Amino acid sequence: MSRLLTEKPHKILDLACGVGLSTKALSLNFEGSEIVGVDIDPSLISLAKKKINFPNTRFQCCEISELLEKVGEKSFDIIFVKSAYHYFEDEISLSYLKKFLQDDGAIVVAERTARSAGSYPLPEIASVYWKNIFSEPRPTRRVNSPSSLGLSLLVSCYGKFLTVPKSLYIDAVRENQLVGLWMLQSHFVSDWIEQFSEDGSASLEILEEFWLYVYRNT
Repeated sequence: MSRLLTEKPHKILDLACGVGLSTKALSLNFEGSEIVGVDIDPSLISLAKKKINFPNTRFQCCEISELLEKVGEKSFDIIFVKSAYHYFEDEISLSYLKKFLQDDGAIVVAERTARSAGSYPLPEIASVYWKNIFSEPRPTRRVNSPSSLGLSLLVSCYGKFLTVPKSLYIDAVRENQLVGLWMLQSHFVSDWIEQFSEDGSASLEILEEFWLYVYRNT
């Protein structure tokens, strides 16, 4: 993402940050920037605070609109949303988010590709959920509306295949680090982990691939 930006951001908002993995990545890539991760789920924010402790990063548990109205207009250089905008794009529109951008700021939406979603082994109900939310093509309003809002749009796709230790992947599932798993009852997840562990393999290959929508204020 840093390659697509013309200037280094001073303040970044990570919307629906979950357990903070995207916030951590932003912190490592923009070390001099102030980064705020926000999510409505207190259990996810609690886990984020325990695992991620960078001097330039803080987390807040609240409604997105509550935080934005509190900080005021033109507060952020980047508003970032990873694998979550589909949850609230009807309520938190691009035009609404634009008010909180600096004049040269950008809204950056990262969404997992359908083939990336299909590469992840998950409990069946979660797998169906991923297939639905990461289906393609994306909503046309994401592409058709920016110019009328005073936003320019750059769309790109990036990704690579990764070999992940199975123990690390299981830990991620157990700790609800993957989208939507927090909605499942814990015994479903535990039963799936037990079955998934039985084949004896030490690692698995997944495709980390995302569509990146960069809406720049013009």
